[in-house]
Amino acid sequence: MLSSSLALLGYTRQCAVFQNQSVPEVVEQVLRRHGLEGPDFEFRLERSYPARELITQWRETDLQFIQRILSEVGIYWRTEMDDVRGLDTYFFADSQLNYRFDVCLPYREPSGLFDGAAESVWDVRTWHRIVTGTVATRDYNYRTATTPMDATVSVRSDAVTTGEHYRYKCAPPGGRSSRRRI
Repeated sequence: MLSSSLALLGYTRQCAVFQNQSVPEVVEQVLRRHGLEGPDFEFRLERSYPARELITQWRETDLQFIQRILSEVGIYWRTEMDDVRGLDTYFFADSQLNYRFDVCLPYREPSGLFDGAAESVWDVRTWHRIVTGTVATRDYNYRTATTPMDATVSVRSDAVTTGEHYRYKCAPPGGRSSRRRI
């Protein structure tokens, strides 16, 4: 099976605490700990991400950890091969402006074991997935125990493809994360 070098992060399980750092800063620290340097990854972020008081990694692989914290704030990554260095470069982004829309691969039926030594698509499949239409979040902050920390965001009204997903987190970031999940 072929996979990117980022898959190696799945073999290191850690318990760690990160204080007063933003999610991109924590991800960068984890990547650097695995030997990735400046040209190996790049953050192309449209939004700013505030420092968090505490981010914990508890018995997760480094790959699971960065996938979890990146998904909480709506950051995705994609991989490109750097032709000059011959290595993968990882781009972390939070906007559709950083999607690659110009990728074209021809569809070729495989002929025995020979594929013409060209990149091509052999099979195309489609599937449907039910998505969340409303997200409600709730959390508790010991510093402001009497303040309700609820947030709800609804986007779609299509009853065929939407359902409900409940997750209870804090209100100010909860509203932002609710919008990102939809």
